[in-house]
Amino acid sequence: MPFLIDGHNLIGRMAEIDLHDPDKEMILIKKLEKFLAKNRKRAFIYFDRRAPGSRPSYSIGRLKIRFISHPRTADSAIESKLLKLQKEAKNYTVVSSDSEVVNFARSRGAQVLRSEEFAEQLIAGPASPSIDEKSERAVSPEEVSYWENIFLGSGEDEG
Repeated sequence: MPFLIDGHNLIGRMAEIDLHDPDKEMILIKKLEKFLAKNRKRAFIYFDRRAPGSRPSYSIGRLKIRFISHPRTADSAIESKLLKLQKEAKNYTVVSSDSEVVNFARSRGAQVLRSEEFAEQLIAGPASPSIDEKSERAVSPEEVSYWENIFLGSGEDEG
């Protein structure tokens, strides 16, 4: 189930990201990138106040990033997305603690996850380790010899 994320609302609920940090959006984007890849999820994240000259939208992996220009807001962009989704909105989870966004999402049939709850999941990561994090089993000398014989041959001529 893809996420529709109220970006600055989420940042405001994360102790490890300072709302005054000029790189706050990129810090969150990098955390989300890893989280989405490990959990095989997709997300759209909406931020208020696009900086002049910056790209309004782009994608990184499973994450679509949208910077919204004034006078529109991230909240109104999330609402517009839900309206466009129509009946498919039920297949999305809106991440926000803004009561207006939450109520609108519920009225459209979308799932809702409070920003503080999502922040905990983002920090904790997935419940099971990824393939890269699993410990490797040691290979015995007999197994090495077995596979060497298969791939390299026994070293003896057959003739």
